Amino acid sequence: MPRNRRELYNKEICACSIFGAMNRDGERFNAAGVMKAIANMHVRGNGLGGGFAAYGIYPQYRDYYAFHLMFNGKTLQSQISAKAEFEQYLNQRFDVVHDEEIPHRPQTQLRDPP
Repeated sequence: MPRNRRELYNKEICACSIFGAMNRDGERFNAAGVMKAIANMHVRGNGLGGGFAAYGIYPQYRDYYAFHLMFNGKTLQSQISAKAEFEQYLNQRFDVVHDEEIPHRPQTQLRDPP
C-alpha cells in the first residue's frame, strides 16, 4: 500500500543529526567509527528513518549517485515486495547504470534493525 503523502507532513522533520568522517591523507579506512556514530542516530524520534552518505567508494562511477538500500519487514515476502516496488519506481524515473546486490551475511541476532 503506498504511503499517504500527508503522512510525511505529520512527521517532525527537524529532529535530524549529521556525522562526518574523512581521512585527510586520502587513505581508505574501515567503517567501525562510522557505525558507532550512526548507531546514536538510529532512533531519531521522528519516524523518518536515517541514512548516511559516502564519497569515493566507487571511483569508476564517480559521476553518478549510488543508493544502498535495506528493505525490512515482518516477512521475507514483504521485504521482496518492497524491493520490487522501489526498483520499479527507480527505473521509471532514473537511468540505472549499474545494479547489484551487496554481498552480506544475514544478521539474525539484530534486535532492532534499521
